[in-house]
Amino acid sequence: MQTQAYFDDIQLHILRELKKAELSIFIAVAWFTDTMIFGLLYNKAKSGVRVELLLTGDKINDKHREEHERLRSVGGVITSVGSKNATSTMHNKFCVIDTSTIITGSYNWSKQAQRNDENITVIYDANDLASQFITEFESIKSRQSGNSNLKADYHKILTRIEALRHVITLEDEDDIQLQIAKLKRLIPEEPGNAGEK
Repeated sequence: MQTQAYFDDIQLHILRELKKAELSIFIAVAWFTDTMIFGLLYNKAKSGVRVELLLTGDKINDKHREEHERLRSVGGVITSVGSKNATSTMHNKFCVIDTSTIITGSYNWSKQAQRNDENITVIYDANDLASQFITEFESIKSRQSGNSNLKADYHKILTRIEALRHVITLEDEDDIQLQIAKLKRLIPEEPGNAGEK
């Protein structure tokens, strides 16, 4: 595991890390109004990278519905957490890239944050720590959607995704199908979808 802290040019460091994504990007930030980062996420989602966002459900983020819809149009998933009348705010600021790189710190992914004294830390080759962040991401998402009764072992899922990534690199079709089948068994069925293919 390797870490690097940044206090200047934070947007550029975030863009650089996001450009490296090959499989997945999970982002949980309170406020996200940076159109340049949205543009990069749109391109990543369009190329087949899984892009999911958790954002605070408020008027600041609501002003960017057009970018949200554009990202959704290419398979991106955006979940608003809470509402304008909520007593607490989803105030996380983290991102997990390809289940191994973590970006976290005080920086909201907003235009205003570029003018503030902020920081991020980028943590590389941190699969175990990344799985903790993804587990929290999925927990927040499940609570928001009301599906908190769905249980999944995200560490096992992430480990299986990493194995799938390696066999794809090796272009071993039999192992690819085997890993996909094993991965599907780890993902819980939503109520009402049992038996659907």
